[in-house]
Amino acid sequence: MNEEELISYMTGKTFIKVFTKNESELLIEYYSNFSEYNEHNPESNVSESDYNDFFTKVTIQKIMISNSAFALRFLPSTKSVSISLKFTDTLYSVELNEEKLSEFLSFSLSSLYTKELWFEKFSNVYIYDKKNRELLFNQFVKVEQQTA
Repeated sequence: MNEEELISYMTGKTFIKVFTKNESELLIEYYSNFSEYNEHNPESNVSESDYNDFFTKVTIQKIMISNSAFALRFLPSTKSVSISLKFTDTLYSVELNEEKLSEFLSFSLSSLYTKELWFEKFSNVYIYDKKNRELLFNQFVKVEQQTA
C-alpha cells in the first residue's frame, strides 16, 4: 500500500495537516482548530459546526489508535508512527512502534497480512469494541490539557 492509499483509509483524513514519511518514521498532525483548517482549505464545504461535531471522544480514540496501527501494518518500512491532534484545549499524542504494540497485543501486526485478518483480529476487537479501544487508548495516548 502506498501513502495515498493509506490516507484514504484513515479516520479524519480530511483534517490531516501534515503527513510526512521519512525512512521508517511517519508523522501525522491534524489541524488544531477550524480556523487553521479553513485557512488552508478555503474552498471546503466543511462548516465550523461540522468540524466541531466530527471530533467526538470516540472519533479521537479511533484516530489515535486505528490510524497509527494501520500505518504500522500496511505502510511498508514504517517502524514508528507519531500522531498529534489538538481539539479545543486538549492535545492528544501517540508515539507508537510495532514492537510495543505487538507486545501489548500478544501478536505481531505483520501476522495480519490481509485486510480481512486486519478487521477480524484488530479492528473488530480493538477499534469497534469500546472497552478494548479505551484500553489501547489509555495505554498509548498521552492527553494534555492546554491553556490559552
